Amino acid sequence: MTSDLDERIREEIGEELRALLEVGFVVTSSVYAEEAFGNFHVDLRRRADRLRIVRDRNQYMLRGDEADPKHAGLWRAFDSKAEFFKALKRYVIEGGE
Repeated sequence: MTSDLDERIREEIGEELRALLEVGFVVTSSVYAEEAFGNFHVDLRRRADRLRIVRDRNQYMLRGDEADPKHAGLWRAFDSKAEFFKALKRYVIEGGE
């Protein structure tokens, strides 16, 4: 995990990020907005793949290449962190639906 990742983000999704880092993603930037109710985003990169994990109003969503995430059901916001990361794992780690 990168040392510049905000501790509050690490506490919220550190375990889930670890799985992405293990398959070659690196955190390129992150922003935690305490004044915006703890919303945050984390940018990740793996070769040509670029992803942004966003938590906004306690919902999780993915921003990135629009073509492929739709196939894994990542076109929407998730109320459940577990469901979001399960879909994200299918998309980036297992490579499919």
